[in-house]
Amino acid sequence: MRQINVNNIESELQKAAQSKQNDAFYAIHSFPTIFVSQSEEYNKQYAIEHNINVCHSYNMGGTIVANAGDIDIAIFYINGWEIGSKILELIRQYLIQFLPNISICNNDLLLEYKYKMASYASINCGDNMIYTAIHISNNPNIELIKNICTKPMRKIPQGVGEHGININNILEVISNNLPTMQ
Repeated sequence: MRQINVNNIESELQKAAQSKQNDAFYAIHSFPTIFVSQSEEYNKQYAIEHNINVCHSYNMGGTIVANAGDIDIAIFYINGWEIGSKILELIRQYLIQFLPNISICNNDLLLEYKYKMASYASINCGDNMIYTAIHISNNPNIELIKNICTKPMRKIPQGVGEHGININNILEVISNNLPTMQ
């Protein structure tokens, strides 16, 4: 899995989707970034006024707000529908040693069934190429999320960094196990 510059996320996503070849990369955010799908459910004016990076992505559903220190992973695999759930389970297995009340609920990794620490979504890009987006929170900015998102927050974001867990260790666990996920 390769690291990309956070400024190149949108172009890297487009390039990977068009290549129709297996690929995996990640970005560690150094500034807030908003991932929006076709629905564009976010406060555009706030993003402009606060000079927040907006990435038009293939993600499903609503808006993803990445704060500095968060990690976003993109995996493009042919017939790779199960990769998101497998990676979430890898993260859960790592975190359970520190956070015994961590569990998976659908496509979210939740602490005490209400604090969202990571999530994934998958979409078919055509020709059986499955794009899976994984977001791992480190230290979420709740005020930024409330100001950006136009839909009410159903789960409370919480980051692994808030529990003294090094997010790079999670990234290492994923990287070391990614080839076995085909």
